Amino acid sequence: MSEDGTRDKRIVVVGTGYVGLPAALLLARAGHEVIGVDINENIVQAINDGVLHIKEDELKALMDEVAPEESVEIRLDCKHFFSGAALYANGKICVTLTPVGLALKLPEGSRALLEQTGATQLRYSPEGPVKKDYVVLPKNILDDISALRGWVRESIEYAVA
Repeated sequence: MSEDGTRDKRIVVVGTGYVGLPAALLLARAGHEVIGVDINENIVQAINDGVLHIKEDELKALMDEVAPEESVEIRLDCKHFFSGAALYANGKICVTLTPVGLALKLPEGSRALLEQTGATQLRYSPEGPVKKDYVVLPKNILDDISALRGWVRESIEYAVA
């Protein structure tokens, strides 16, 4: 909870220029978890290193106030994969979307929990081997954007761990 009693949010700010960066910093100061995204890898690296590309003393002070002790950079890439697409986190595959369905790479306990809600083991063909670290998500999870977001986040974190 924030100081004003509202529920903290996880917010993604797209663009870390003259509008996005101050907005992200103010949201972080308000107690929200903020993820800044930018297409310029040099800017992302500079911000992760605590260096601002915008020369503004008040902005630097705000960044120093809200900066986490350690930032984690995860590079996400989407690539063609068989007859679908795959999401890679720091070069490691974590999500696939094929005619079989949307499959996530997850730890054993999470896979077991999802299987109780209707998830199935991943096989790319009926006679093919089971991809042991993956489950195909059921419709009820796919229809719940909040749940889906949490499971995808866990998949990304598991892949890069």
